[in-house]
Amino acid sequence: QGRADRLFEIGDALAGRAHRKHGQLCALVCGDERLSYDELMAASARLAGGMVAAGVRPGERVALLLGNRIEFVVALFAAARIGAISVPLSVREQTPGLAYMLQHCGATLLLHEAELAPILPEASQLPALRQRWQVGEGGLAAGSSAYADHAAGPPVPVAPVHEQETAVILYTSGTTGRPKGAMLTHLGI
Repeated sequence: QGRADRLFEIGDALAGRAHRKHGQLCALVCGDERLSYDELMAASARLAGGMVAAGVRPGERVALLLGNRIEFVVALFAAARIGAISVPLSVREQTPGLAYMLQHCGATLLLHEAELAPILPEASQLPALRQRWQVGEGGLAAGSSAYADHAAGPPVPVAPVHEQETAVILYTSGTTGRPKGAMLTHLGI
């Protein structure tokens, strides 16, 4: 396959291919909620704008403590759009493991489920973590702001990203020691 046909970053899979070919078709289904490719593209561009407005920069880590929901996919593409690195975390992880992984990767932003707020580590344990955005219903947890307040930012252009740059860090289970962060490149994904 020639280089002209290759994807260079994961956002290109959405913006460059699926969106152009299937804009009005359904991209995501989660319960009764549905997003077309057009809507997914727009939502990720707005959230990326919210991330930039909040100070998230290329190369910074955006941790996702989210279950199977549309906001997870939107956040993954939004982070890629600005050149940030997504760090998906298991919703089954407990406080000590979360504290270790968030500190280890140097996450500057954490998007978390509302119901998982009680297991979040104390802010004092995570000096790099500047913000927590809460997704879902319920009162805001202390130290968190509402995801919706950031999800309507001004859309931002796609940041130039090299195919060998890290797109996602996945933590291993840590069965024989501390979890290790496996770095996945845009090309690898």
